[in-house]
Amino acid sequence: MVRLEDGEYLLKYGVTSERLEDRRIKDIAWAWKATPLVLAMVKTSQSAIWVEKSAAKIGRVLTSDCSHLDGYTEFRIVNENELAHLMAIADEAAEHKIVWNNPAEHIKEYHLEQLKLDLQ
Repeated sequence: MVRLEDGEYLLKYGVTSERLEDRRIKDIAWAWKATPLVLAMVKTSQSAIWVEKSAAKIGRVLTSDCSHLDGYTEFRIVNENELAHLMAIADEAAEHKIVWNNPAEHIKEYHLEQLKLDLQ
């Protein structure tokens, strides 16, 4: 089990295809015996791999205790500011939004140029 402090979120990011939509999310959640809440699913206007690499730099990685669980390398523990960064990355990369449930809307908006500086 992953322990979270107050104000922390456990989330998974990743790339999928239009054909598979949220199937990967559901498969991972099933393996973790969890019910997913999809925060953002976007069709990207640029390389989705770049978006995934940017997301990987945010938050804390899970410990190797979770390595037996499918998809564990794409999970992050984030606080509200880090969640806002992730949502901003998805927003900036979006050609259009398929799902958008931003729980951190009250956090200051970040823009892609600022994020590039923050992530380096």
